[in-house]
Amino acid sequence: MRRDLMAGCLAALFGAVTMLQASSYRIGSLTSIGPGMFPFLAGAALFICGGAIAASYFLPQDADSSAERMELPDVKAGIFIVLGLVSFILLGERAGLAVASFACVFISAMGAENITWRGSVLLALGLAAGSIVLFHYALKLPLPAFPWSPS
Repeated sequence: MRRDLMAGCLAALFGAVTMLQASSYRIGSLTSIGPGMFPFLAGAALFICGGAIAASYFLPQDADSSAERMELPDVKAGIFIVLGLVSFILLGERAGLAVASFACVFISAMGAENITWRGSVLLALGLAAGSIVLFHYALKLPLPAFPWSPS
């Protein structure tokens, strides 16, 4: 489909621009990573994926695939995801990482049509616990884990 070609070329272009911009920073080596390493590798991955998507345009297509109908995006899910991110931003420093992570995941999960309240709570509890372990204890992020704990 033509949109595969356009999307692939656009992704490859973004990847190339990202790699070009990242090369102005010190990239370093794998043992001594510089500030430009991650953006450069992310741009390279985007460039490769975009090239692969664009190349799929030139592969033979089935007759059924050209007649596929484009569906509208699920607006409800997008709204809940944005609300979840806003809740994390508003609760992050005031209520701590645990409450902010729980609220973000719970609210975002409620946008899905195939998840229950119980499933949302379990998912939010698991990811909040994982975020505390990873960001507060392992990475020492200067954000309190709980509202009553110091950073």
